Amino acid sequence: MRYALFLGCLIPYRLPSLEMTARRVLKILDVELEDLSDFSCCPNTIAVESVNEDYWYSLAARNLALAEKSGLDILCLCSGCSESLKRANYELKRNYALRERVNSKLSEIGLKYEGSIEVKHFVEVLIETGLDTIREKIVYPLNGLKVACHYGCHLLRPSEVISFDNPLKPVSLDKLVQTLGAETVNYENKMLCCGSGLSLVKSDKAQILSKRKLDEVKNKADCLVVVCPSCFQQYDSVQKLMKEKPDVPIFYYLELLGLALGIEPESLGLSAHKISVSNLVSRIYGSIESLKVLSKFFDLAVLKNCARCGACSSDCPVVDETFNPHNIVKMLLEGKLKEVLDAGEFWRCTQCYTCHELCPQNMGLIEIFSKLKSIASQKERIPEDIRNQIANVLNNGFAIPPSQVLRKRFDLPEPPKPNLEKIKKLVKSNV
Repeated sequence: MRYALFLGCLIPYRLPSLEMTARRVLKILDVELEDLSDFSCCPNTIAVESVNEDYWYSLAARNLALAEKSGLDILCLCSGCSESLKRANYELKRNYALRERVNSKLSEIGLKYEGSIEVKHFVEVLIETGLDTIREKIVYPLNGLKVACHYGCHLLRPSEVISFDNPLKPVSLDKLVQTLGAETVNYENKMLCCGSGLSLVKSDKAQILSKRKLDEVKNKADCLVVVCPSCFQQYDSVQKLMKEKPDVPIFYYLELLGLALGIEPESLGLSAHKISVSNLVSRIYGSIESLKVLSKFFDLAVLKNCARCGACSSDCPVVDETFNPHNIVKMLLEGKLKEVLDAGEFWRCTQCYTCHELCPQNMGLIEIFSKLKSIASQKERIPEDIRNQIANVLNNGFAIPPSQVLRKRFDLPEPPKPNLEKIKKLVKSNV
């Protein structure tokens, strides 16, 4: 997929770290971007359209015409830009008189609007890319992270123009966040405007609007995720100006996606946030570091497939209301190897191989649990009875201590007597 990248005003001049993040993340997802050096403001609807509608349409059409010359659809990183360009494109395609009037102006600078391209917000592009495709590229799932989604106004509305998701009960961003392994939370003010537009005329009222959402999010989630630089600035920068700061970390969605894709935090420009995200990133990155350790022992792709499948759970003979073997796999993917080893629940595995036979990966949980048992053994975290059996093999050559009483009762000869010195020497050479 190749698009003409539309940066708008706010990202390149006030929030360039978001541009850097977008370029790196979209490259990993094989979304190619072409820079058109002559793009201008979308233009902003509140500042321009309200004053002179023809002026607004002409500027928007100029951007659309430039993209048409390149033969590429437009990809926007800003919801305001995507709404402006989508709406202009929509009206120009259906209103012949308007199109003729605008093209008359464009002809003066050697351009013509044809209506041959589409405008897409990056969220639309990601959804079209496919959740499974994104999931396959995730290196470090953000398990355990609770996220409040902020859709904003212009990603979804006006719906007859945008034609994407439900304008009142959207799910696209929630699904994208969940694809990262994080949990999304429902909250009353989910669809509340950030107040960015209001800040141009009543900044104090805009702060009240923003704080209303942030106060609720603070009690329900670890962070707020947005998909628009205006929303990001309103919640991050303006939050810094509030007398009583909610101190809610704000993430542009592509930043979270970048972390999950394995991009180092310092390469995402996270230090540029006004409200520090360092503690939360440290927590996230702590889990990531745990997954890096885990990858030394396991194929993480295999573990992810196992966690998603769960086909063998109901057939495991030791499953009960307190134990589900797939929960162990999920804990591993959350970076909780130490907690898994401390709990030692994997020792419940009886190695019956039922899961192995049912596994579409021809593996089963037994291979995972066997590796965990090996790791636990190296750390001397072994159940006492199993430890005793190991000692019996070394001391007697057999897991079961030899006894002649029953054998004599049935008049059987003595069983084999292995050379214990050779067994000990063999074991020692393999340690």
